[in-house]
Amino acid sequence: EKQLIAMPRFRDVLLGRGRAIQAANGNILMRETTKRHRRHYNALPRDKRKVYAEKVMNEIMATGARFLKPVTTSSNGDMWEEVSREVALDKISHSLREKRKSAAASSRDSGSEEEFGDILQRAANPSRRQIMPTGQTSQLGGNM
Repeated sequence: EKQLIAMPRFRDVLLGRGRAIQAANGNILMRETTKRHRRHYNALPRDKRKVYAEKVMNEIMATGARFLKPVTTSSNGDMWEEVSREVALDKISHSLREKRKSAAASSRDSGSEEEFGDILQRAANPSRRQIMPTGQTSQLGGNM
């Protein structure tokens, strides 16, 4: 049985979708790391890319980062669990293959800054997460 994690650490890479996941510090650090390696990775023959991606993954994990996915349990509610090395490697490989976004998409995604704890809370509760323009109130009450 996998160990459940209530609160991800600062450098943890969170699997999932949405702005809250993208904005997590560990995900930002992973993207910066893979961006540095992208040109070399893409220049390699296909049969050498997996080994290179493993080196990049080890570099990220050496910082203390774990690769976590959200899970919902009946007894503990929304939690996180560490994924296998294979799943983490797939995440790294995908990030190494990604093409650069257009300038318009990048500026659109920059959004307003939020507290890291708020981002993690919404990421841990994907069913309750609502992306709202700044200053508007969600159906859950309170400002987002």
